[in-house]
Amino acid sequence: MYYIVTALLLLASSLVFADELDPAYHNLDEIAAQLNAFCEDYPDWITVDSIGHGAEFGLPIYLAKLSDHPRQSEPEPALLFVGQVHAEEVIGVELVLELMKQLLENLDDEAFRRRLEGLELYFIPTANPDGLCIVHGGNDVTYRKNCRDNHGDGRFRFREGPGGDSSGVDINRNFGLHWDRGDTLFQPQNQYLYNYYRGSAPFSEPETGALQNLTLRHRFLFSICYHSSRSGDNAELVIAPWNWDGRYPPDRHAIDAVGDALAALIPSTAGDYNYSLVHSMQRLGQQHEWSYQATGALNYMIEVGNEIQPDSAGMRAVVENNLAAAFYLMDLALGQASLSGYGILNVRVEDAANSEQLQAVIEVSGFDDPVLEPRRTSELNGLFNWLLPESEYNVTISKFGYYPTSIDSFSVVEGRITMLYPRLVPIDQAVCRFILTDIETGYAVDATVSLFDPFGDEHKYAPNDGGLEIDIPNGTYQLEIIADGYLPLMQRQIIESDAELNLNMYPAEVVFTEDFVMDCGWSRGGIGGEWGVLNIDGVSALTESLSGAYLDNMSAWLSIDTEFEFQPAHGTVFEIVHRPYFEPGQDYASVDVVDPYTGEPALLGAFSQFPQGWETSRFNISLDRPGNLVIGLRVSTDNRVDEDGWLIDKISIYRAGTPRSIEPEGQKPDGFLLLAYPNPFNGMGKVTLQLPLDLDGSLGIYDMSGRRIQILADGKLHSGGHRYSINGANWASGQYFLQLRSDNHNSVMRLVLVK
Repeated sequence: MYYIVTALLLLASSLVFADELDPAYHNLDEIAAQLNAFCEDYPDWITVDSIGHGAEFGLPIYLAKLSDHPRQSEPEPALLFVGQVHAEEVIGVELVLELMKQLLENLDDEAFRRRLEGLELYFIPTANPDGLCIVHGGNDVTYRKNCRDNHGDGRFRFREGPGGDSSGVDINRNFGLHWDRGDTLFQPQNQYLYNYYRGSAPFSEPETGALQNLTLRHRFLFSICYHSSRSGDNAELVIAPWNWDGRYPPDRHAIDAVGDALAALIPSTAGDYNYSLVHSMQRLGQQHEWSYQATGALNYMIEVGNEIQPDSAGMRAVVENNLAAAFYLMDLALGQASLSGYGILNVRVEDAANSEQLQAVIEVSGFDDPVLEPRRTSELNGLFNWLLPESEYNVTISKFGYYPTSIDSFSVVEGRITMLYPRLVPIDQAVCRFILTDIETGYAVDATVSLFDPFGDEHKYAPNDGGLEIDIPNGTYQLEIIADGYLPLMQRQIIESDAELNLNMYPAEVVFTEDFVMDCGWSRGGIGGEWGVLNIDGVSALTESLSGAYLDNMSAWLSIDTEFEFQPAHGTVFEIVHRPYFEPGQDYASVDVVDPYTGEPALLGAFSQFPQGWETSRFNISLDRPGNLVIGLRVSTDNRVDEDGWLIDKISIYRAGTPRSIEPEGQKPDGFLLLAYPNPFNGMGKVTLQLPLDLDGSLGIYDMSGRRIQILADGKLHSGGHRYSINGANWASGQYFLQLRSDNHNSVMRLVLVK
């Protein structure tokens, strides 16, 4: 049996004590004692563990699992309930403990027993144990954050009353999605100074890191995180992802249907109305938005009660009011509760060779959206559950190293669970040996070898004495080899059987570099754009968005004359260290190299994404004739959802000293990219397509009836960047669809024609 032991938090005697909480609220040791009691009384139905610790005092973050087999990972829908994130918002702790108590104490009731037999239920009473101890210790009942030492001097700094606490990070501003929009440490946005500090980086805090790991590992179907409103402005609300300037999630209808059902089951404290569903409009690194974007979990932030710390009677009333909604969510996951027009798709993926459960990508027709990370099955049991409108669907299941499979024309039926059990067939493995040699000396070269698979994922290796032998599935990859003092080698690599690849590495020099310490008056133009140099996170960077966010309907460019004489015979590579932050699929940046004879830009690469921090992108420069090299930077946006835009730390150009004997075959992939600008358009427009691999397919524009009205490309589509023109002068105003169709990739985006 698992027993929990906690240490009392000892604070310096110099702290100023405030009013204490009502003793009915559980402190951390009382939480531990209650969980221990559950373990003793119901050892076959619960396990408890720690998934991490607080940032400063190292107190444990407890996770309880309730199930009929709590020590196993079963192929059952998983749900998560988080009681408390903000330290002062203590009602959620009581709600989660009461949920667990009700489930365990009513196992003789068929409905309660069924929930534990058919689901895997996870409960975190407090995700902020350090902060909870500050509130319970009589130090400051208004304290909000964790206890991070932001000054690095070992002192815990707080001030009685809301705000003024320069120690601590707001955990619900520290998640990766739109973390950049949160407050910096000394940003006085309102009277609650320091209260909303986002932390030094996304997921910088161990508390958010623990929640991140748990969420990615289990891939929850539904999740609730309980909060309570200090000001009352957000009281008694069910808050769902998201409304970003009119852009809603692709699962909006399902999100709304569940959220409305939850809200209708929660009576207000006054008893004269029920809770309301709203979509969060602020982009601030919050848990519920990140969880949905990263995994597809329908995650709700519920603001319970109309005051933050009511007395024991008020607290118990709020807890009682919220239980029915949580039980409804469990029953909905089981297929035992009704939701008009919706059913659940249950996909469990296995290896056809050995029946091992696999983490694979699940794509359902009609639910593609570049904002979302790919939906993946759980690494624990190969399972993914998806609440979908009643309809007929096609699904594609894919994983690196396996042949993808499709299941067409299956039905999701209201109130039922549709189960699919695809078995993926492994692709044959090849033994591939790389031998890297200096073209001039014949000596072995040590380098970093990266192979990018068709999903864009990187497989990185480090050769020893210029040699490397790997086992890898047969297929087509993009190869990138980086070694100090050598030209980066980037080419398409087909691996079909055991092979030995003898690759020449060319000594190279940096012939141009720009680190943007100051604005050098480069040529610029187009519509909108605020080009200039700023300092961010200690980095001097070029941006088109000096105000902190890009403008609507922008089509801005900047060009840099490198004064470098390009020679086709010598390998030449462009490198950019940058952080692109754009509304995926709608706004984008691109790098061009201008042909010195025609003056036409040739696309090197394009970016439309949420950032993963600073990254380095490299591209081969291939022009037919010599000439002075000019680099173009372009940014295009639509008329909503402004993001941070483009931060460029450095650009460099490498040239090989020895003429190359073999032309490189390609460039590093940055993933599939399909963009149209402007959108909406009034007749004429541009389409950008970037492919990491060759495809057999077509790119066309379709009307609402599915009729193709313009063919942009058909047949063999080569990797790299492509640009096309749209001419809708004779089309009727309305909605159209731009679609890329191929055997292994389909992308669709909406076009709006306004005349």
